[in-house]
Amino acid sequence: MIIGLLAVLFFIASAYGVQRTILSTYAGEQLSLEEWFVGGAWISIAFTLSGFGLFKAIAGFLTGVYTEKIGVKNIILIGASCFTLGSIPLLFSEGNAILLGLGNSILGIGEGFLYAGAMTYLSNLSSIDKRAQIMGVMELSVYGGYSFGALIAGLIAMGSSSAGTVFIFSMFVAIIGLMLALFTVKSHVVSEVQQEIEKLRTPLDEIKVRTPLRTLITRPTVIITFLNGHISKIVDSIVVLYLPLLLSNGIYGYAITLEETGMIIAAFTLFWAISMPFTGRISDKIGRKTPLFFGLVLEALALYGFLLGQSDFLILFCLSAIGGIGVGLYYPILPSIPVDITNDEDKPRIIGLYRAFKDLGYFTGPLIAGIALQYWFNTNNEINLNIPIILAGSLLLIGAFMLIFVRETRPGWTQFQTTLQHARTVEDSVIQATKGLIVYLEQNAVSGSNYHPRLTKYTLRAKELEVKADSELEEIAVQTYRSLHKTPDAGNFLRIARRLDRVAGLVLGSLYRIQVIPIEEIPPLVQVKLHDAAIALRALVRTTVDVLQILELDVEAVAGVYRTIRERETDLDLLYQIMTRQMFISAQQLHYGTWFAIKDVISMIEMAADSAEDAAEVINILAVKYRT
Repeated sequence: MIIGLLAVLFFIASAYGVQRTILSTYAGEQLSLEEWFVGGAWISIAFTLSGFGLFKAIAGFLTGVYTEKIGVKNIILIGASCFTLGSIPLLFSEGNAILLGLGNSILGIGEGFLYAGAMTYLSNLSSIDKRAQIMGVMELSVYGGYSFGALIAGLIAMGSSSAGTVFIFSMFVAIIGLMLALFTVKSHVVSEVQQEIEKLRTPLDEIKVRTPLRTLITRPTVIITFLNGHISKIVDSIVVLYLPLLLSNGIYGYAITLEETGMIIAAFTLFWAISMPFTGRISDKIGRKTPLFFGLVLEALALYGFLLGQSDFLILFCLSAIGGIGVGLYYPILPSIPVDITNDEDKPRIIGLYRAFKDLGYFTGPLIAGIALQYWFNTNNEINLNIPIILAGSLLLIGAFMLIFVRETRPGWTQFQTTLQHARTVEDSVIQATKGLIVYLEQNAVSGSNYHPRLTKYTLRAKELEVKADSELEEIAVQTYRSLHKTPDAGNFLRIARRLDRVAGLVLGSLYRIQVIPIEEIPPLVQVKLHDAAIALRALVRTTVDVLQILELDVEAVAGVYRTIRERETDLDLLYQIMTRQMFISAQQLHYGTWFAIKDVISMIEMAADSAEDAAEVINILAVKYRT
């Protein structure tokens, strides 16, 4: 299922990748390169790529609106079909700038539908701990295809009198991509997040507390993410349209052939592509902001390196590779940020909006750079191809600076798995201890030969698990205080673990204490309510472990489960009040030692419930913190 879609993306991207090498030079053949600086021809050239970006953005937006209505597979098929159709005008575009612009505009529609649909499809298959990684794998297919297409374009152009010959190759691989989309992409996928949540014991209707999409897209973190996505495409359009001209026209001392230009551009997209699965995985582990910042800065520095006028092919190749790695650092992270904080129902819309705003960079980038070049030429009467590169580097640095105002949506919670394992151990201990309490309370209905072995088994197993939980708590404390790498919220995870560990100790203590009390000494109403409290406490602890797991899967869903925990703790408070009132009513009939022992059991269960709620409160605080 995933492999088929990735193959579709690779072939369609290969079809467009040819343009990353020859678009600007081919457009120059059609629009008289030597006249670009006269009469606003730079802006005309810019429209060759701007039409692509504008229609790609519109298609991306429409994907977000209509995905739920017509289905994600149909969106992907529409995209692949439009891309194949867009290849036809390019075959006949030699000497015809209108067909060149028309073909690129239809290609933009195809890519807009295809990539937004594919991103929705894959995000539905990924959990939050793998989201940036799966985005990286998708972009590996796309930009791996771009690299392959760019390299093939350079090789084909070497043996052809016209750069337009490569569009035959483009048409061929686009058809392959369409055929694969028809037969390998399934119609329906279920979110991995939803699968994980459905495995939990908490009813789904208790966790559907969501942030409205309109509220989500007005938050600073999402706005800045959208802006950086837009900047990334402005820069990419400049690399596609102007960097080949800078390298191949010999204006600044570069002695680079069209074949070498193709290899340099291919290096940019190749290193971009192969780095993304790794950088996406890093982002899933350590957070979004750090690799995002370094990626933007690294690409800016690489672009500035091209301004040094080096003519050595190896140096230019390395600069291109460094720039590609920089893009690979930030590119899969940008779409992961809004998806991190969006529920499944709104993912198609937020992805469509993100891709629309991002792809508008293909529209604004060539225009801004073209206008800047035209202004420089009109003012100084000279060609300066450094202008677009300076503009691209500056925008990347501005984007990096804006990250100051971005909140982390995927913190590097290195303690999370240890804390979750500890919570599960506590839950197991509570299950065994409450089973022991129930066996004790129901001993009159159990034969003597079964009662003592069962009670002993549950008591010993609960103690064994409680000791294991203590050991795991100690490991969490060591991670918190001795680790050289200070991770986010380490203290909060230690607080969660300590509160839950206290739950295990209190419930086990209540089991020890009740066994010294003859069953006939416990008032009948108290026996019934203790039985109810044992079952309710087990459910409360189970839900607390669930909400901890949901914290990693979907922070937006935590609030609903936390509300359920508070309601269950309130029910236990009511049981505590009933039992306490009954104990005071029965005080004169009980020996004072027995009275205090029973009261201790009741109090321990109440304190265990309070401690479980306290742990859930810390979890909810973390969810609020990262509900950006």
